[in-house]
Amino acid sequence: MVSLAWLFFGGGASVTAQVTTSDPRPPASHKKLDPKLLLEVYLHQGIPARARPVEPTGVQIDEKKRALVEIETNGDPKLVTLIGSIGGTLVRTPTRSKTLTAWIPIFKLEPLAEETAVLSMKPAPANALDAR
Repeated sequence: MVSLAWLFFGGGASVTAQVTTSDPRPPASHKKLDPKLLLEVYLHQGIPARARPVEPTGVQIDEKKRALVEIETNGDPKLVTLIGSIGGTLVRTPTRSKTLTAWIPIFKLEPLAEETAVLSMKPAPANALDAR
């Protein structure tokens, strides 16, 4: 059982929305995924409206339901091929660092996080597309 809590503020009071699922989720993907990305996965899976946060997650989602993410990698070049094969698009590839910026389909975030080449994933900053 996985539980995800989200704290938000509405009308001056703090409220916690908790989402619980009985799906057997791989713990490795949850350790590597930023909670905001994980919440977007759950939102797109149809969390009941009463469990949805009032405030947006800040994750950039495009019309193809892909999230703009920064992926910290171990440097394995096969990851670039894998991202393309799951419907992702690279926005920026590293020259010296091992951080990729890419549009990744929301429903592929968890499976991608399970890959050993992925160390962590978080939402890309708002200006990530400007830095191209």
